[in-house]
Amino acid sequence: MMKSQIVSISNNFKNACLGIYGHKVLLAGETSNDLHEFVAVTAIEDSVISYNKSVVEFETYGDNSVSSLEIKTGMTLILGSIKNVNVVSGKIFANLLTRP
Repeated sequence: MMKSQIVSISNNFKNACLGIYGHKVLLAGETSNDLHEFVAVTAIEDSVISYNKSVVEFETYGDNSVSSLEIKTGMTLILGSIKNVNVVSGKIFANLLTRP
């Protein structure tokens, strides 16, 4: 017989995904406030964005920043914890990870 396992998701992540902490709509040429951290972005229009990783930096195994990332209308990217989101072109809807 298999033992049951309790899976828990942090309230922060759940609240962020459900939009409890709010969201920001960013237009071409805008950059998010330095106090804001985001968990996901959705392209309202075809967009090009740049961003920095927020909480955990990947000095060895990954990129600390991403630039010129193209996302198509309707595409949602779940990115973990990002900040300094810059919209080069287009329009995005970004879910806040926490309340600033």
